[in-house]
Amino acid sequence: MAGGSQIIISSDGITIKTPKEFKVFAGQHIFSGPSVASLKSTHIQHLLPSDQITPKAKITPNIHFPITGVLARIERLDGKKINSTDKLVINGTPLKEVWISENGVAYFIPPKNIPQVKSIEINGESLNLEKNLRQFHTNKEGIDSISEQVEILNEALREHKKQFSSENKSDVIVMQGVFRYSLILDYIDQLDWDYESQKYLLSKRLNLKVDF
Repeated sequence: MAGGSQIIISSDGITIKTPKEFKVFAGQHIFSGPSVASLKSTHIQHLLPSDQITPKAKITPNIHFPITGVLARIERLDGKKINSTDKLVINGTPLKEVWISENGVAYFIPPKNIPQVKSIEINGESLNLEKNLRQFHTNKEGIDSISEQVEILNEALREHKKQFSSENKSDVIVMQGVFRYSLILDYIDQLDWDYESQKYLLSKRLNLKVDF
């Protein structure tokens, strides 16, 4: 770089200033006079390896079935809460069946055929996920996902009871979770899994219960 050149790094990105001619022969890029080149912080993120991008949101579980799931949880990892008025979008599709608790956590019914995605959009802001959202690859992954979803259903039920009276049964997202759980089990029965997978599923089911 020419003498007197500067590289300024700030929250806005990277700015390169050159008082004289600046040549980069590998790319054949020439600044013929005093020049300024800026690289915005929004562009820098896409140049970083994926393992160096700080995740800002988490979806639990991150692994799902091709059919409608029981319940999943979205939480921000940047210290902010999700508000009841926030619009949540996955892969360009707004989540319609969402319940947001007072502590800023969103519970949603996982839709059918969730694609592999690396981020979620909250009110137009794209947030990198801690783990990619995808469908299950192995039987064990599917079974572990069911177990996590039932645990999240119980968590949501506890939060729901804190916010509403015991007589309030209006929230189908939470209250119909058991029905969606039974649908997933019916789906698994049709898959004709091997003996070891069925045994693992049975061991998990024996420890699962929904605390109404």
